Amino acid sequence: MLDVTVCILSFNRAAYLREALASVLAQTKAPQDIAIFDNGSQGEVLEAVKGYLEKGVRWVGSEVTMSAIWNFKRAVADTKSKYVLVMHDDDRLCRDFLEKQIEFLEENHSVVAVACNVYLIDENGNRSGLTLRGNPAEAEAELYKCSAHVALKYAGDSCIPFSSVVYRTHSVRETDFREEFGKVCDAVFFCDMADKGTIAFQSKALYECRVHS
Repeated sequence: MLDVTVCILSFNRAAYLREALASVLAQTKAPQDIAIFDNGSQGEVLEAVKGYLEKGVRWVGSEVTMSAIWNFKRAVADTKSKYVLVMHDDDRLCRDFLEKQIEFLEENHSVVAVACNVYLIDENGNRSGLTLRGNPAEAEAELYKCSAHVALKYAGDSCIPFSSVVYRTHSVRETDFREEFGKVCDAVFFCDMADKGTIAFQSKALYECRVHS
């Protein structure tokens, strides 16, 4: 079992959430903890995942709907594991995602967070044949050792795929998610984190990211 908590941010997408949960439970190496952080969904979402809760998945609900960043922050604050993944409820993990991402962090102690390439899937969960960046089979990793490196990546019309990132829990807790930056707050967040330690990007695709029409 891996010393990682998988947090799934949920809001009114019951069918997709079930797919996300199934992908987490199918990992080649199981996480220590799986938790759904629901942001005030309608009751049908809880009903849809009750079978998973009976298997040890935790449900952390909310009486009201807050911002996605608020939900991210409470997921990180709740985590007791060495590592944490905060994924979206409409995405899926490839079967070796956790094994490969945690292995990378264990071998590279200066890295505080690692992202990976992603397969793009449609609303029905079918792969489009495209990945976010380059060859999905490549083994090389990109390293961003300071905020300037991150800023240059985003300025070059590219990004670090946010929902695929596994963090060292202590590092992500020490980094403030500055909501006032709006649509670029994820880039600012990674810039701030890169000044605390290296952020890595694995070129191999280990994650499936849903693209909506």
